[in-house]
Amino acid sequence: MPDTMAEKIPAFSDDQLASLLANAERLSGAGNTKQKAAANGLLPLLHAERSARAEALALAAAQRKRERPSSRRKKAAEPAAPVIAPDESDDDED
Repeated sequence: MPDTMAEKIPAFSDDQLASLLANAERLSGAGNTKQKAAANGLLPLLHAERSARAEALALAAAQRKRERPSSRRKKAAEPAAPVIAPDESDDDED
């Protein structure tokens, strides 16, 4: 079981991570000495976790996009209906 805040970060939800990041950024500038030190220690870990999650989301989205056939690929894969020209020999009704 995680004991320190740094060990708990991966288990946080996205909302919890965003809230902790906002608080750490605020405390790094406006907290007392102990709060500033704690916040400055967590900030790199919080930014790294946020970046890792964003990258994972981007990779998942790219994978879904690759798996989903585009309309252009569908149209290219479907054979075009043959164009039948009118029979000109039937037009000669004398």
